[in-house]
Amino acid sequence: MAAGDKDIDRMLFKQAMESVQPLDARHGNRKAFQKPPRHGADRPKAGRPTGPGSASSRTLKRATSKPFIDITPDAGPVVYARSGLQKKVIQRLKRGLFQFQDTMDLHGYSRVEAEEALEAFVLDSVASGYRCVLIVHGKGRHSSSPGILKQFTMNWLKDIDPVLAFCTTLPEHGGTGSLYVLLKSKQSSESDTS
Repeated sequence: MAAGDKDIDRMLFKQAMESVQPLDARHGNRKAFQKPPRHGADRPKAGRPTGPGSASSRTLKRATSKPFIDITPDAGPVVYARSGLQKKVIQRLKRGLFQFQDTMDLHGYSRVEAEEALEAFVLDSVASGYRCVLIVHGKGRHSSSPGILKQFTMNWLKDIDPVLAFCTTLPEHGGTGSLYVLLKSKQSSESDTS
């Protein structure tokens, strides 16, 4: 690029930016930086017990059962299923034959926020009677550590009791940037915790 081209680019950029005003959080422009709304904003939250003795997902961790198919790292498609889940159910999930009933997008969350939101989303989904949900974790293309939220998401899902299986979605639903998650029915989750 010649020196004259750089000067023209600078001049054009300066002209384009003349009318731009900086955002200032002290003057009420903070809304431009707020995170997207949490999952299921249009549906009421299912009541979840809190406090000592509550059945949060941390206390609902599944027993140390061996997975039928374990997750694969980073870029490739993933499949995870609890021991004993039928192969045909896993195949249906991989083909996208379960209609997902809700979606959660983890973009914009910190690791801690993402974990808490994911657990609440799964438990609320089970309480709402949902059998399949879609989790969007992203592909990690815009971060310094590729696929780090993807790995965290898969590990968190493995620790949440009502999760029966999960796998990479079809390309039209996000491909390697999202997961189909198969959940226990509400009735079987209630009988497991009683």
